[in-house]
Amino acid sequence: MKVLGEMGLPSPDHEQTDLLEIGLDSVAFLNLIVNLEREFSIAIPDDDLLFDNFRTVALIEDYLTQAEFTVQP
Repeated sequence: MKVLGEMGLPSPDHEQTDLLEIGLDSVAFLNLIVNLEREFSIAIPDDDLLFDNFRTVALIEDYLTQAEFTVQP
């Protein structure tokens, strides 16, 4: 996943890899959210900022395809 690489985290072995196992901590989680918002020009609602929504690449992909966002210019 491009966003993880830009954050200096290694690419997970597969899309079900727990991102905690590759170094995602609370600070990196916030950076992930900011980078996702920037990359996709979206605003992730505060109520959705749960680590369980973003714990694996598969969960991130599911979230990005199913959630409703405010698109940022």
